[in-house]
Amino acid sequence: MIMNAGGSNVRNLTPTGYQGDPSFTPDGKQIVFTRTDVDKYDAVWLMNPDGSNQRELPATRNAVRGGGTCGCDVDATVSPDGKTITYVRVVGDWGTQQTLMSVGIDGTGLKRLTPPSFEVAIKHDWSPDGKLIVFTSPGDPAPGQSATMWVMRPDGSHRKALTRNSQGESNAFAGSFSPNGKWIVFRIEDAKGYHLSRVHPDGTGLHVISTDGGVPQRSSSWGTAP
Repeated sequence: MIMNAGGSNVRNLTPTGYQGDPSFTPDGKQIVFTRTDVDKYDAVWLMNPDGSNQRELPATRNAVRGGGTCGCDVDATVSPDGKTITYVRVVGDWGTQQTLMSVGIDGTGLKRLTPPSFEVAIKHDWSPDGKLIVFTSPGDPAPGQSATMWVMRPDGSHRKALTRNSQGESNAFAGSFSPNGKWIVFRIEDAKGYHLSRVHPDGTGLHVISTDGGVPQRSSSWGTAP
């Protein structure tokens, strides 16, 4: 769906099928999204903001299905220069084999950025200068594990953990970069509740913004002010 910023003029852009995780390209001329085809595979698609010119990127087709596996593509996000799409690919059951992928906006250069063992969470973001991607691994921690927030370069190299692994005592889930790139907003969860927090991309300056004992802050994003 799309609407005016004030909530008026709501329009359905994709009246049939199952679509999700829409994201504008930086120039505002296209929307990238994920779609489940009637032939039972997922893929990344593009369309104009009015819903016209819907087209699939065939290289991104994910046909891993059957036997309880998902074969889903979710969380499509566009790089600041508008040239690359990153998304999370689920190649097994939820919480077992989730990997971060990248592909050119023209559909070429499909690449896996993280191994399936990283089991990345369904939320990631690009830094405004396009030099870093923030993500969470593992997204569904097993007993004794902790979800940890990471950054890496867009080619998947130089991965760095920004939060400490606390052996299941707390988790950190990535939100997004601030517009000036100096902060990352994210969620910490521990025995005391859910804490909306921020930290510098090098892992310093951790600060808790607010705490809610019962409701987690999901997919947090910054506004236009830094």
